[in-house]
Amino acid sequence: MICRLLRDRSGIAIPPEKTSFLEQRLGRRMRDSGHADIHSYLATLSGPDGATEAQRMVEALTTHTTGFFRDASQFNWLRDDGLPALVGAGAGIDRPLLVWSAAASTGAEMWTAAMVVDRFVQSRRPGLQWSVAGSDVSRRILRRASRAVFDADEIADLPEDFRSEYLLRAKGETRSRALYRIAPELRRRARLYWANLAEGGPPLQDEADVVFLRNVLIYFDSDATEAALTSVLSQLKPGGFLLTGHTECLNPLPPGLTQISSSIFRKAGS
Repeated sequence: MICRLLRDRSGIAIPPEKTSFLEQRLGRRMRDSGHADIHSYLATLSGPDGATEAQRMVEALTTHTTGFFRDASQFNWLRDDGLPALVGAGAGIDRPLLVWSAAASTGAEMWTAAMVVDRFVQSRRPGLQWSVAGSDVSRRILRRASRAVFDADEIADLPEDFRSEYLLRAKGETRSRALYRIAPELRRRARLYWANLAEGGPPLQDEADVVFLRNVLIYFDSDATEAALTSVLSQLKPGGFLLTGHTECLNPLPPGLTQISSSIFRKAGS
């Protein structure tokens, strides 16, 4: 029942060899919710409060590994090739340019993209219209992402010049824990959405020009992968780019999508 609920509500399929992971995370959630055994927990999931608890269970069982400039080669490609190609086709000029982090977690990927776009605008195309969006299946993690606050460990991979330009010291820090918040000029350009990608994407205001869908599909079975790709690609503008994780393989390649580099794909159209 637990695996079925997780699959139905998030698209994530837990293989048999990862049952120890499931037991560890589920045991923690049961303790936090005051359940002494699996039978009472299953009774809650089946009861009137089942939907609420099922969402909390999904949040407890999903992994939110992220970081600034994770897989930096893709952000370098975005700066050197992706953005010039999109702007050359009118993105940011005839209409706003949008970069979407489809599994945003705490937001580090989305904010990294925002920094790269902002640097590109400052140095090469002043006045460009642009924004970023992030979505996640966990409402709890989205609340954290909306605060845009990170500690010193979380910004360890952020180059010093980016730190000085895009981070401010945040309230709530202690002598042993420094906190940093994303600068307001970036926060004003961001929107966050709840979304279960296996059931449909978030209600983005515009089609995205770039979608980061990294290290997500590896947790889905074939049906959920197909559903997520269909949902994401329906909100990717023709001529836009899809970036996946380096360990993920799109096989078969969805119709209308062409691979242009390792883990980088372009949707057919102008």
